[in-house]
Order: sequence, then C-alpha cells, then structure tokens
Amino acid sequence: MRMEAYLENSDKIETSDLDWASAKSVGLNENEKFILTYFSDIELQTFVYMRMLINMKIALSEIAI
Repeated sequence: MRMEAYLENSDKIETSDLDWASAKSVGLNENEKFILTYFSDIELQTFVYMRMLINMKIALSEIAI
C-alpha cells in the first residue's frame, strides 16, 4: 500500500454537527477522559508505525510482496 493512497483516502472526523456548548456543560467523567486519551494515543502510534514500515526498504522488495 502506498502511503500517498492512504493519505488521500483519510479524512478528519466530521464534528460540525455536534452541540459543543451542551458537551461542555455535561463534561467528561474520568473513564471517558481515559478512553479518549488512550485511543488518541493508539491512533497516532498506528499511523507512525505504518509510515515507518512503508518507508522501510524491505517493504519495497519482492520478498515483502
């Protein structure tokens, strides 16, 4: 998989339809804060790891294909 193809098909999550004032007034409990932080870290690490693998010379060799 080419990194360019991945990036071309990736997009930000649409949040314009969320009521941020309501969300702010309700807030987050400790479990929700933990889950959001955890998955944010996992998403970043997945992207960084995939980019690292794709950019390795072995990924372009016939053995890897």
